[in-house]
Amino acid sequence: MRFSTSLAPVTAAALAASVLTVAPLAATAAESAPVVQSGSVNWPLKSSFLNYVQGFARGEINVSDGATKTPATGKTTGFDLPVNAAKSKLDAQGNGTINLDGKIQFYGHKGLGPNRGWGLDLSYEDFKVQVDGKKVTFTADYEANGELPGGKKAAVPKADDAVIAVYELENPITPVAGAEVTGKTKEGRLGKGGFDSLISYSETYKPEADAFNYTLKFGDKQNSAPTSPATTTAPKPSDPTTTQPAPTTESGSSLSTGSIIGIVIAAIALIGGGLFFAWQNFMPR
Repeated sequence: MRFSTSLAPVTAAALAASVLTVAPLAATAAESAPVVQSGSVNWPLKSSFLNYVQGFARGEINVSDGATKTPATGKTTGFDLPVNAAKSKLDAQGNGTINLDGKIQFYGHKGLGPNRGWGLDLSYEDFKVQVDGKKVTFTADYEANGELPGGKKAAVPKADDAVIAVYELENPITPVAGAEVTGKTKEGRLGKGGFDSLISYSETYKPEADAFNYTLKFGDKQNSAPTSPATTTAPKPSDPTTTQPAPTTESGSSLSTGSIIGIVIAAIALIGGGLFFAWQNFMPR
């Protein structure tokens, strides 16, 4: 009876191929982006409303919690809202949320409110600029008390994270480590929160929202650490009778190229030795 020794290298090659096939790829780090370090948004809200409050309504505009009026003196045309860097997060493509500090308080029509107070009492705070490509959604918490002349009140007097307006960026935000990035939106359109809080406007009556400018300063990139690989205990090489564990297909496997080569060599040695023993016993004498 003859047993072919050519089977040994073929079997070893097949085993090596199977081990290499299931070997996992090395883990890669997640894409990183520069962190938002500081910045500000100059938000005019709606020029016709600011004119109304400071004109016909004979009102007042007050700011607090970091917000400032622009210009600093004279008629207010907008508001500088500082970026809250700790709460802001943009990815490498400039998508994410920019949180802004500040509170804006509008008063108007003094003497028409309860106890001859302000007839119009509107405040905004907790501002957020949500960026998705070139689309920008400007949200805020608001509270609208009182009424306008004629008895018109806010349909929804209070809301959190209400959509005040929606805009389109002239250019996408491109985060650059260590750089200051500036940009501007196109004229926007009031959202439901804008209509509800400002009372006088509607989809058919002056729904526009004035464009705003922004400045963002970025720090260094924040690298995400790769996933820690799981450990696999290999059998002791001094014990040839130990059964080799089946190769794992988990993404966290720690098998390196050197480990794989060692397994293949050990397998070849075991197979070759077994076949040689069989060949000696079955070869005719």
